[in-house]
Amino acid sequence: MAVVNLKDLLTPEEKARVEQRYKDRTTRQATGAKVAPEMWIIAKLGVYLGWGAVEAVKRGYIESFEKNGDSFEKVLVPFTLDEALMLIDAADAVHNQMTAKNQSATYYATAGAFSKEGFSALEKDLKKRSEIAFDE
Repeated sequence: MAVVNLKDLLTPEEKARVEQRYKDRTTRQATGAKVAPEMWIIAKLGVYLGWGAVEAVKRGYIESFEKNGDSFEKVLVPFTLDEALMLIDAADAVHNQMTAKNQSATYYATAGAFSKEGFSALEKDLKKRSEIAFDE
């Protein structure tokens, strides 16, 4: 499978939007904006998914392998901006959920430490919340 330039796949309307976005970006940079939106997306992918995600964006495809009889064949799967944005949204959701669980655990630990009855005062509520958490 040959690698195709992304610009060749764009419609004239999409090309016009890309050109306008480029002009807007260069204007923002000239007026002191710090990070271009494209770099923000790539940086976020790198933080969440590692250097391999950044390389996939730079190449424009993901290397995959498909079984071909007794051997495996390398396949180049296009990597689109929509996929990158979906991965970022999913990683954000997972990160937010983990942060909320950590904050909840910190709350219970602190409340139990400063409660007159100790941790037993929070045990009933914590048991209910833990059952909900494990249902996810």
